[in-house]
Amino acid sequence: MNNSYHPSSIVSADNNLQLLLSLKNGLTRKQLDSLKIPYNRSQLLLLESYHLINKIDGIYKTTIPILDVEQTARLRKQSQ
Repeated sequence: MNNSYHPSSIVSADNNLQLLLSLKNGLTRKQLDSLKIPYNRSQLLLLESYHLINKIDGIYKTTIPILDVEQTARLRKQSQ
């Protein structure tokens, strides 16, 4: 892993955030392809190398918590 980049710079590059959101619940490459989201294999490798996604038994899944609107609101309320 190249430690000269912060993970946030990886997430914000290209459409990596869109990929991370799509992989929240886990998808195979075939399922990801069916979403018609443009991506390159190198993007998946980069996200894997920064431990932002993992691949287990052919399923890619986001490793970082991604909250929906309700979860975010609850968390903000609890942290006040």
